[in-house]
Order: sequence, then structure tokens, then C-alpha cells
Amino acid sequence: MRKFDFGLRLGSAAVGRFLGFLVLVLLQNQAGAQSFVSETAGYNVTTCVAGSDTIVSAPFRRQVVFRGTLASDPVGADSSATLTLEDSPAFSGKDFVTEAHYLGFTGTSAGAGWQFRVISQGALTLGIDLTSGDLAGVAAGDSFEVIPYWTLDSLFPAGSETVHESPGLLVSERGTEILFFDRDSASIHLAPNRKFFRTAGGWKEAVRGFPDAGGEVVPAGASFVIRHPAGVADTRFVSRQWVDPGAKAYSLKTSVEGPRDNHLGSVRPIPVKLQDLDLEPPAFVESASTDPADRGDELHVFDNTIAAVNRKDSAIYFRVSGHWVESDEAQSFPNADDAEIDAGAGLMIRKAAKAGGGATVWVNTPRY
Repeated sequence: MRKFDFGLRLGSAAVGRFLGFLVLVLLQNQAGAQSFVSETAGYNVTTCVAGSDTIVSAPFRRQVVFRGTLASDPVGADSSATLTLEDSPAFSGKDFVTEAHYLGFTGTSAGAGWQFRVISQGALTLGIDLTSGDLAGVAAGDSFEVIPYWTLDSLFPAGSETVHESPGLLVSERGTEILFFDRDSASIHLAPNRKFFRTAGGWKEAVRGFPDAGGEVVPAGASFVIRHPAGVADTRFVSRQWVDPGAKAYSLKTSVEGPRDNHLGSVRPIPVKLQDLDLEPPAFVESASTDPADRGDELHVFDNTIAAVNRKDSAIYFRVSGHWVESDEAQSFPNADDAEIDAGAGLMIRKAAKAGGGATVWVNTPRY
């Protein structure tokens, strides 16, 4: 049997990260000489500083609960589609709707990388929401997986080492808060527009009535904020479970009137160089020169090691003539092709104004 090495680079201790993997294992069945491949699991640690916002993402996915194949082309209607599956799916005991799940196409499917929320389930069918992706080219024979979304309860369960519980509902009693960025406003400098906190009774949303929020979906491929109040201990956000081996697709929204911010997260469990992000034209508009008047799209990153609330970007990058440069005029806009995005980092892409608006599509393929 062939043997394979799976090389990994550890995250920098200077930024409080460590990446551990259960290495890809190939086992040989001595009797039948068959090979079995395990999925790859791991974890990533980010320090969450007291009195500060930590902008992160979840670079691992939850366990795949179903794999299948399309029996026919998808049938779409408005913002949803129905998928008919081959054979007789083993749906017994499975509920993909009550607890939020998403469907992702795999292999050579034209839809590989997109994630679609499952909104209905029949004996041989699944209904999916199309607002988050594109089914163009998806056809009979394409394979897919169904995976539960991360939720506040599953990512930050009771007793989580990340979260300081709130003893009450008042703002003055708040411990750790989880904030989601505004993903719909066509503007820049967008503040988080949803806020959650955990009490002894579970997760609550900080709106009138304080509704239960444990099942709230943590948006796939998005960044979010872990906000600690001053005077508490630093904690750790430990993201773990399964490495996503496939391509990931992101919709980057633009605006007619001016630049528009898109808050995203790295779903890769290892540092990724800018030149390996696959973030290039037409998804990412290059700048004609380093002159601010010629600026196209920008990539903004954040340094979580410095305590700050309503954190500002720590560096801005853009592309000129096929290369990444840092927006640092004092240093003559140094080349940044080898600058790295940390595992599980939160990032923001500022799209330049575009005639007609709409969105561009960024597809990232892992190098591991």
C-alpha cells in the first residue's frame, strides 16, 4: 500500500493560536486488502482578551450526517429548489429541518463550495434555500453532503471555557457577548447588528423580550465577535471538529452607490498566504496603481492581541498587477503575497462600487 505524508504548519504562538490535527490515516485491511480513509479532525485556539472584541470564525465543520446523489436535475422555484435523490435515502431518525442543516455539493459538481440551507424534507427529496448560492450547472449524478450548522449552543455549550455567563438580563450584568455583523446593509464601517449573551437559562438575544437563542445559526463562512467586558479573565475560543477538504464559495456583494463591506471568516484550519486565497479577478477587483484614487477592492484584517472594543482593521491589502501589496505608503506599499491569514481569522472584503451592483463569486480551494 502507498504511504502518504500529510504536512502541517502550526499557528504562531505569538498570536495565541495552536493547531492540532489527527493526521489523515490510511489503514489496510489485511484480509481483504482494502484501504480505508479517515476524515481529518483538529482544533484551533484563539485567546479572547478581557475588555476587548475578538473577531474570529469557525474553521472546522460539524460531522457529516448524510451523503447522497441527485437522481435528476434540481427543480427551482423563486428562491428555493427541490432535489430528488437516488435510491431510498436512509432518512429514518434524521431531521434536517428542526435543527438547521445545510447541503453542500462535492466532487466535480458545478455547485461544489456552495452551502444551501435545508428547508424541507420528503421521502426522496430535499428542499433547499437558494438565497445563499447558485445551482447553475448542478445536474443529475452530482454528489452532496448534509451537515448541521454551528449554532450558539453547539459552538458555545453550557460550561464553555470561552464564555463568561451573565448573571442577569440587564446590560450592567452582561458577561461575554457574541455579536454578528450586518451582512445586508450596502455600506462600509458596518457595526454588528445582532447581539447574544448566555445566562444560566441558556442563550438570549439582546432584543425586547430576550428570546431564547441557543438554536441561532452561526452564519457559515462568516466572522463574528466575542466581546468580553473589562474586569473578567481572558478566555480561549477553542474551535474543533472536522476539517473541510473541499472548495468554499463566497458571494461578495457590491453596491452601485459606493464601496460595500463583506465580513467573512477563514474556514481553513491553517494559516493561508494571500497568494493562495484564490482571491483574484473577477472575484476581486485589482487596483490600477497604488494611488488611492485608483483603488479597487480591499482586504482588511484584524489583530486580536491588542485590547480594543469596536475593533478597527490592523492592516489593509489590495492587488496591483497580479500581486498583493499592503496599504502602507510609509513603507512604499510592500509586496504582501506571502502575508498570511491566520487559522479561523475574521476578515473583511471591501468591494469597490460596481455599475449595476450585484455580487462577485470567490471560490477558495484548499492547498492541504
